[in-house]
Amino acid sequence: MNDVVKNKVQIVGNLGKPPELKTFDSGSRVAEVNVAVSQGKNKKTDEWNPSTWITIKAWNDAADSLMQFDKGDRVAITESKLSHDEWERDGKKQTKLYLTVFALEAATSNNGGDYTQDAEQVAVASPTTIVKPSAALLKAIANAEDDAALDAVKEKALAKGIAFESFKAEYDAKALELIPF
Repeated sequence: MNDVVKNKVQIVGNLGKPPELKTFDSGSRVAEVNVAVSQGKNKKTDEWNPSTWITIKAWNDAADSLMQFDKGDRVAITESKLSHDEWERDGKKQTKLYLTVFALEAATSNNGGDYTQDAEQVAVASPTTIVKPSAALLKAIANAEDDAALDAVKEKALAKGIAFESFKAEYDAKALELIPF
């Protein structure tokens, strides 16, 4: 088999509490929180299946992005890998799995609250199907000082797969603001 298997995980879920940020003497930062991933409804009983809770850790710039979210916020983890910590307790080896997050965005549901399909949409379609702009993107638009800076923000967002329609209103408003009278 010549295919290379990559350690890549994408999920959509809700934060169980506000993320916790730790800053190290080196200046590195890590944010950590648990995310509830819906397992959808039982088709026979029409009751919700229990969610799966997954710990996520984000470092440095990704940690700063994660810290923009709060308890209950819905996030799309668009780039992450499965990681683990190992330690020994009472002579027994312990292991904890978690996701190391490289990129995430706020997410909304397109299907009336059943989020089970959202992770598949992120994985097989462009993330623009569920991703809306982050607070950082909206701030960058608001802080653009001229047309060139505004266009640079737009191009960077498009390169990340964020649908222009999701931030068009803010972009257009800022473009009008930059027109000299």
